[in-house]
Amino acid sequence: MALENDYQQPVSAKADRLELDQQSGSQQFSGNVEITQGSIVIQADKLHIETRNGAIYRISGSGNPIRFRQLDNDKKLIIVEGNRLDYVTPSWTVIFTGNVKVTRAAGEFSGHSIEYNLRKQQYKAKGNNRNRVSITLNPG
Repeated sequence: MALENDYQQPVSAKADRLELDQQSGSQQFSGNVEITQGSIVIQADKLHIETRNGAIYRISGSGNPIRFRQLDNDKKLIIVEGNRLDYVTPSWTVIFTGNVKVTRAAGEFSGHSIEYNLRKQQYKAKGNNRNRVSITLNPG
């Protein structure tokens, strides 16, 4: 389980540029984007935030790479990097695609796409014709 209080913290964002549409609840960030919420940090080249009923519903973005960091309940760092990110907040699921690599204390794994459930800390990795899933486990 990730740090539970992360999800109760405010979300803050920094970027070189912002386009905000108050009617649709859409926010488009570009250039050195950094979003934080508790121990969660997302760094991207471009990021789009969609809100519904005043709450964040979806975060999607791209980067070279896009980076996601979060502490787990043992305060161990989880780092995920890939080309694209799609996070639908009601499902607590982030889907990374394109050259995805997950690094954690227990080891690392990579694949073409990796689905990560933030609450359960469960991963599903998929390869493709050029990029099979691989894993390296650290001893102990």
